[in-house]
Amino acid sequence: SRYSESIRTIRTAVSLSARKPPRTLLVTSAVPGEGKTSIALSIARSAAKAGLRTVVVDCDMRAPSLHLGLGVPNIRGLAEFLSGGAELEELLEIDDYSGVHFMTAGQFDYHVAELLGGEPMAQLLDRLANVYEFVVFDSPPILAVSAVRLLLELIQRSLCVVRWGETNREAV
Repeated sequence: SRYSESIRTIRTAVSLSARKPPRTLLVTSAVPGEGKTSIALSIARSAAKAGLRTVVVDCDMRAPSLHLGLGVPNIRGLAEFLSGGAELEELLEIDDYSGVHFMTAGQFDYHVAELLGGEPMAQLLDRLANVYEFVVFDSPPILAVSAVRLLLELIQRSLCVVRWGETNREAV
């Protein structure tokens, strides 16, 4: 389909953005409602279907939606890992449709959301990058959550999704 080809084109562009294809990608937007979760999940599914061992993580704990795209509940996830309430292996699931591994956001907590750019997140990133060939992070909108800027420092590449004709130019 045109959509699938567009996703492959984005994935190729990300891959060619450096000498060595990046192993980590953060998908964000300026403001909510621009389609970043759909794009992040589509990129992750595309990579998994292409044979890359791939995981996608929902980092948008204030407004999680990866679980909706996957049709699963958001009971435990990133929030529980960052707070030390669960081990990584307990939180990873597999999408039957594509084979992509995923972690939902888990239960929101203001304190935990601020850990996005901290040491627990850096440890998670290292662990995932050692197991997976491609790690996709669905992040909160960059203008809404300051911790995204810290998270960007940990990730090799980022992609900013913009809703054509809708998003304010100054916001982008």
